[in-house]
Amino acid sequence: EIQKDPRIDTSQADLEKQYELATRIRDRVNAGHEAVNQMRSVQDQVEGLKKRLGNDGGAKTVLDSADALKKRIDAVEEKIIQPKSKSGEDPLNYPIQVTDQMMALQGTVESADAAPTTQSYAVFDELNARLETQLAAWRDIQSKELAALNELMKKNNVEAIAPAAEKARVAAE
Repeated sequence: EIQKDPRIDTSQADLEKQYELATRIRDRVNAGHEAVNQMRSVQDQVEGLKKRLGNDGGAKTVLDSADALKKRIDAVEEKIIQPKSKSGEDPLNYPIQVTDQMMALQGTVESADAAPTTQSYAVFDELNARLETQLAAWRDIQSKELAALNELMKKNNVEAIAPAAEKARVAAE
């Protein structure tokens, strides 16, 4: 059994509130990162498609549609994470995005032996709404633009593109 440090006066209820908010933040960051991984899977497949069909003049429509899809995905990805940030100093040069902001909030929430502040909840709600907007945009891309590209590819006898988590399901159909 884990016991509370006897030197702190924080109630069990306050510690549970802290844990609950930290867990919600973690889950939302994970959702953002899972979506980015799916986006990158599709982007990699688009790059492979461009290499396979690069010299095929008859595939211009497919390639143009794939390029448009990639640009749309890039725009959503850049609002979830900062893809330009590669080194420890890059956050000084490029603004951090919603998942990084959520992780910073998680550090703040977990840093005190107290219930989260009203401001912590307000910041979480704002960041969560921003993340959900981008996740909804990603779902929209999958259901419309990616589906349209796959239909176009099917007409041209080209293998479909699917996010990594869905690839096995698509291959089985």
